[in-house]
Amino acid sequence: MKESIITGVFTLIGALIGALLTYFGNKRLVKFEEAKKDIIKLSNQVISYWHLEKEYYEVLAIQLKKPAKTIQSDFRKKVEEKDFDRPILTENEINRIINKWN
Repeated sequence: MKESIITGVFTLIGALIGALLTYFGNKRLVKFEEAKKDIIKLSNQVISYWHLEKEYYEVLAIQLKKPAKTIQSDFRKKVEEKDFDRPILTENEINRIINKWN
């Protein structure tokens, strides 16, 4: 009788530990999946802003009668001078990042 109680207690403790490990493992997995979705969403937003930026430079190039690449470079230098990272990634590099997380 005493052995069955001890066995039952250890079984219950083992089940509780297993349940806790499963709970925390699943919680971490859910957070990882949410982070993955955020990375993909942010990456797509970066690509969209680059296309928007390109549209602006093409309009400015016509008005300023300068090549769009020159205007783009000038503006990116100004951004860098304000202690921000200079945008250097390409759309292909961002797509590689997205594919890595999918």
